[in-house]
Amino acid sequence: MNKVIYDSNCELCIQIKIILEKLDFLNQFSWISSNKSSIELDKYGLNEQLLDTTIIVIKNNKKILLEFEACRYIIFRIPVLFPISILFHIPFLSSFLGVRLYRMISKNRKCDD
Repeated sequence: MNKVIYDSNCELCIQIKIILEKLDFLNQFSWISSNKSSIELDKYGLNEQLLDTTIIVIKNNKKILLEFEACRYIIFRIPVLFPISILFHIPFLSSFLGVRLYRMISKNRKCDD
């Protein structure tokens, strides 16, 4: 099962996780709170500071995806969201605008510290 480590101190992250978890009726993802992820982070050579800015997906094959790539991976694997996931694979949009949009939202989210 793919693992998703999300920032459990961020209300936006928690709400998105709740919605995606409900839509994931094929149980593609195991959601791991950032408070419980230190073992996972150490295992893959990541640090907790990364959670301040991104979502982390650890695929079944142990490949790690961050930021927009992680979001695109999640959305592509939830059947209900498949129609919009096609937009995430348009070369210019995904590589340029998608990354910038993700970083803008990530930077401006309101989180408890």
